[in-house]
Amino acid sequence: MPFLKNMKSNSEERVRPLPCRNNPDGEGCTAAKMKITTDLHIHTNLSSCASREATLDAYIERALPLHLKTLGFSNHLWDSAVPGASNWYAPQNVEHVLKLKEELNGRHEINGIRILFGCEAEFTYEGKLCLAEENFHHFEYILVPHSHTHMKCVMPQEYAADHARHAKFLMDSFLAVVNHPLSAHFTSIAHPFVPGTRYSIYNEVQSFIPDSYFYEAFSAAKEKGIAIEVNGSCIVYQPEEQIPRCEYVRIYTIAKKCGCTFTYGSDSHDYRDDRKLRLVENFLDICGITEDDFLKI
Repeated sequence: MPFLKNMKSNSEERVRPLPCRNNPDGEGCTAAKMKITTDLHIHTNLSSCASREATLDAYIERALPLHLKTLGFSNHLWDSAVPGASNWYAPQNVEHVLKLKEELNGRHEINGIRILFGCEAEFTYEGKLCLAEENFHHFEYILVPHSHTHMKCVMPQEYAADHARHAKFLMDSFLAVVNHPLSAHFTSIAHPFVPGTRYSIYNEVQSFIPDSYFYEAFSAAKEKGIAIEVNGSCIVYQPEEQIPRCEYVRIYTIAKKCGCTFTYGSDSHDYRDDRKLRLVENFLDICGITEDDFLKI
């Protein structure tokens, strides 16, 4: 694997302006060609970090005006069969997240909205998937993150203050997910190359990762049949004026060139948080990503 080059990318010179950069709600902007109709990364109140009001019914009601046709629910998960869960993660086991499946009671469509039941199964710095293989069958799809780097079970926290080491960790952990013995069962890699919840350093950390690595990593993911998530939270949490030149444009443009398949995830933890869907659609247009590039699930 190529190591880090201690130099910044020149993505600012390569990126054309975002059509909606002056309007966070997307109203009055140039209409995006790309239309998102499936959201596979939604947390209900079964996730400890989600709003208590983030219920199945609330998300269904919110989906209608957003013209979403498919909602995928993927709560945080650390299987009790896998040792090492923190006090925060331990209650969020398979039995816990299956409560939503029980609430669905066999329903696959509600008010014209198709419903999928998945999970976001944690992945540790030791290369450990926090979902036992014998429990895969409970889920219609599996999201695997490699970048919850604000958690000490995911990344040694002494890396956090060093952008170069942080970036190197993200590089190693992404390929660890791709090359995991069970990766054939992984649907998509959640919020790739995101430095945890440290939104202010996203571009700084990502700029340490060279194009050559992204070509290697995304080609490997394509070869394994693992999709790449376009995470709405990560895009819109950045200062609006930075989105036209953000590192994500470089990253996802390369993923597109490598022939990757994509999924969209709002990563919503509150039903009122629509992640400014139209803004993300315009971002996808810039990257050249179309509906044909998205996973058919």
